[in-house]
Amino acid sequence: MDPIFDRLGNLLRSFFQDEEPRYERHSNADEDFQNAWDELNDFLSGGTGTAKNRGPAETNKYRVVPQELGDDYKLLQVRFGAPFNEVRKSYKKLLLKYHPDYHQDDPERATRMTQKLNYSFQRIKKFEQTGSF
Repeated sequence: MDPIFDRLGNLLRSFFQDEEPRYERHSNADEDFQNAWDELNDFLSGGTGTAKNRGPAETNKYRVVPQELGDDYKLLQVRFGAPFNEVRKSYKKLLLKYHPDYHQDDPERATRMTQKLNYSFQRIKKFEQTGSF
């Protein structure tokens, strides 16, 4: 029988039982589901709610980017919440494009644009390093 029907049957049985439902690991679930399930069980048992086997890179993988940085990502011509290496790459490309040495006709405009790019990049960089901007 299809696993979804087994899970549905278990759910319906749990509604009609007087005892607490038994939560267990599902062997056919993906790794993200297992991590979320372990984190939920840890939180419900009074723990911290953080998965035990996560490294620092995986912990930062699901960060929430504040909406206030939306204009900065837009100015740097990357999608909102893009990885930092993508932001850095676009930043360097745009600095070369708007560098005042390449715009002899209007160096003030190029300088203002370069300053805006620097400011936006620094805000995103600070958020990536500290979690605030």
